[in-house]
Amino acid sequence: MLAPWECIDAVRHVLIPGGVVAVYVATVTQLSRVVEVVRSSGGFTHPESLEVLLRPWHVEGLAVRPEHRMIGHTGFLMTARALAPGVELPETKRRVAKPEYSDADVELWTPGATGQRQASDKKIRKTVRQAKERAEKSQKETL
Repeated sequence: MLAPWECIDAVRHVLIPGGVVAVYVATVTQLSRVVEVVRSSGGFTHPESLEVLLRPWHVEGLAVRPEHRMIGHTGFLMTARALAPGVELPETKRRVAKPEYSDADVELWTPGATGQRQASDKKIRKTVRQAKERAEKSQKETL
């Protein structure tokens, strides 16, 4: 079914309380649309969604294993239970949208604001010494 969200009202009137509606769709946009319609209809529990992967299996006697090459198909399954008339679900907590960051917030994390570390004289001398040793070793190996 290409547009299962168009049938949610009809399903709500046909299912007995506790009955399950299951919708299989092929794309994320279809999943999003059907879930939002189920939520807004008010006649179902909170919908649950999951991704379904199809992988063939090789079965011959005791040789049971997944096929060596998976050419899989994915789809999405949404389920919800019908509520009894007059029953309302409690509101679920939704995540609060992330606040936008101002330029001042971003400036607090620049290298200048965080106190960019400077290499110590000892570290610089050690790095120079190691570079010279590697250069001499490389030169000896090429001769």
